[in-house]
Amino acid sequence: MNLKICVVLNMPEQQYPSLGILRFIYHLPNFVKLFWKLLRDPRVPAYRKILPVVAGIISFGYLIFPFDALPDPYVIVGQLDDLAVIALLMVPSIWIFVRICPRELVKEHTHQISKGT
Repeated sequence: MNLKICVVLNMPEQQYPSLGILRFIYHLPNFVKLFWKLLRDPRVPAYRKILPVVAGIISFGYLIFPFDALPDPYVIVGQLDDLAVIALLMVPSIWIFVRICPRELVKEHTHQISKGT
């Protein structure tokens, strides 16, 4: 994918840093599917599932807690801090969760996702 975009733009990949963002957006649906399959897989030990669950609880708590870092009456900025907290808690915790899951299970689920099942 990156090579095609770089060729169309006629520039080396190193000079176009936003390709990482495009790659992230492109792979995000499959990454979410992988996370969900691993979270529901009984072969993944429960203690490894604690990190994303706790991060989800903290994120949800921040959303419903009446005090914000930036008040919500500021129309766009108030919601952006909520989104930033969720992104800063959930994305790393999900990434770490996938990294600490047994490698053979990650490969198995990745293969299933690539086949479309």
